[in-house]
Amino acid sequence: MIDSQKIAGKLQEAGVSGAGGAGFPTYVKWQQLDKISGLIVNLQEGEPVFGTDCWLVTSQVDFYQRGLKELLECSFQRVIIATKNKYREDRLSGFEQSIEPDLVIFPHQLPCEFSPGKELMIVYTGERYELSQETALIWTIAGQQIGTDLPTQHGWIVQNAETIYNILAALLDNRPVTRKLVTIYGPQLSPAYFDVPVGTPVLTLLKLLEIEQGVASRDLVLLDGGPGFACEIKMEYRNYGVSKRTNGVMVTTREFVENNRDKNQPVRINALQAGNWDESKRCVAPLRVEPETVTIPTLTNPQLIGKVEPSQPVVEPGQPVKTGEIIAVPASTGISNYQHASIDGVVREVTENSVRITV
Repeated sequence: MIDSQKIAGKLQEAGVSGAGGAGFPTYVKWQQLDKISGLIVNLQEGEPVFGTDCWLVTSQVDFYQRGLKELLECSFQRVIIATKNKYREDRLSGFEQSIEPDLVIFPHQLPCEFSPGKELMIVYTGERYELSQETALIWTIAGQQIGTDLPTQHGWIVQNAETIYNILAALLDNRPVTRKLVTIYGPQLSPAYFDVPVGTPVLTLLKLLEIEQGVASRDLVLLDGGPGFACEIKMEYRNYGVSKRTNGVMVTTREFVENNRDKNQPVRINALQAGNWDESKRCVAPLRVEPETVTIPTLTNPQLIGKVEPSQPVVEPGQPVKTGEIIAVPASTGISNYQHASIDGVVREVTENSVRITV
């Protein structure tokens, strides 16, 4: 049984960060569970090409059911799995069999009327893109407007499905985060889904798709994110790797980027209406890739510097490591996470920003 008093510590030890969005260390949300009544599993996948959360939930139904029931028992008044109504058939038809019929909620029944007892629920929403956002999802499900507050200030924790998987792996199996699901796609590139070690070079994946030359020569441009919200990658592409927060990488042209730059948020590329995005491959199994080299960052999202402290490496060049072995520990002060080797190999380079390991 999960010990609610130890959850936050176990999530930090496992190095769990948000598997998307800002990639903030997850343990912070779980430090004051006595003030939290509800957990929402965000299975919206608002970006039209994304489908890895769908595959993860449908392929791991028993694991999610066992873990979410334990979390409900020890920590929450209610646990809600929220997805769009149009995804009911391909995502949660198997999951519904274990849910009381009156706890399966449809769009016309929202917002929910919660009972005093503990509830494991499935909530089907409408199709608005904004429902991927925590505030919009809470408003739709519970009728609560939280403004600029954090969900935890109103008694809610919201996590996407892959983050929940990593949480359950840490709590049930003591497994640290070493792998990431990622989608490579573009307006002229059908989405390809990968299951890779954290730190895998993106160029390794582009080589499998036979488009690495165009990217290396900068004829093509890389963006981090989905069609509705993507940001251009500014670093050298040879240094760009999959982090714990990487969900999608768009491959496109400079012209496409400039034509779809958001006028109100110039760093944002919003191409939802600009492409005939291919949704036909949603929920297919990702290709498992085992690269020869990984470079694991000590800070999942460098833009969080000042809010999150980089992990401190505890390995040296030449040191052999095994998958799951601790390679960096939290900073002595502030919010910080553990980092783990994502492949078996030898440490080749250690800097304050990353640890490079080769097979």
